[in-house]
Amino acid sequence: MKKRYESILPLIFVAMCAICLIGCSREKEEEGLGGSRPNYNMLSDLSQPDAMLYTTEWQWPYPNSEVYTLIFDRTECTFTDRNSGTNATYSYSFNFPAIILTPVSEGGEVITGTITGGTATRADKVNFKNAKGEQVWKEMTRRK
Repeated sequence: MKKRYESILPLIFVAMCAICLIGCSREKEEEGLGGSRPNYNMLSDLSQPDAMLYTTEWQWPYPNSEVYTLIFDRTECTFTDRNSGTNATYSYSFNFPAIILTPVSEGGEVITGTITGGTATRADKVNFKNAKGEQVWKEMTRRK
């Protein structure tokens, strides 16, 4: 019985060497997929003189759990609070870094937003305050 296994061992050894050699390649290795590279901010630069807020969208706190959303159109923007289910429409004026929101309906207060932090790897953020300097909404991050 021992002789039977001794005759198979060289065949197993040769097969293992062949498998190992087939797996080795002298070609140049492929470059990785770039998983360690930063994710660049592909949003338009709002600090440019001809920049507009048209079609931009801002959210808090995270893109997948929209609680506050502010969407800008050509002349107006719509604020949505998903917790309370309220919507408000504002006309706006934009002169970087300031956004002035004026309520379309009567009785609302004028809100001033200040844009900060747009870099190559981070999206813009905006804080909104009323005339008294009190924060109106939580800080929002630009999504579009």
